[in-house]
Amino acid sequence: MKKQITTFAAILVLIVCGLSGCTQNSNNKARTMEELYDLVSQHSEKTNEYVRVWGTIKNTAGQPVEWIEINALFYDKNGNYLTTKNGDIYGHEIQDGSTADFSLELTGDYYIERYDHYTLEIRVPNLGVD
Repeated sequence: MKKQITTFAAILVLIVCGLSGCTQNSNNKARTMEELYDLVSQHSEKTNEYVRVWGTIKNTAGQPVEWIEINALFYDKNGNYLTTKNGDIYGHEIQDGSTADFSLELTGDYYIERYDHYTLEIRVPNLGVD
């Protein structure tokens, strides 16, 4: 009898937690990092002196954002990782639906000679989404 009551209590806790939104955010919807922004555009330019990556990002978080972290990961032609350049968009509030521009620059002969392609990692750290 004690085992049945314990099992019933455990099931009841799981049901109540599920109905109360224990695994959801305040908007009553679980969010992923990709749902917080749209990458509107991205470009790159390689010269003998630098590789520049720039573009525009749109806030789709449903609320103002004060900080967007952008990392460009650089690779050689064999897909070997070379280095990362970090950039942030902060200092002013980006309203929901608004856009902001970013630009990152890679310098150094070692990297410029080996560079082939890049990928972007984008985070909105102050919203608590991983």
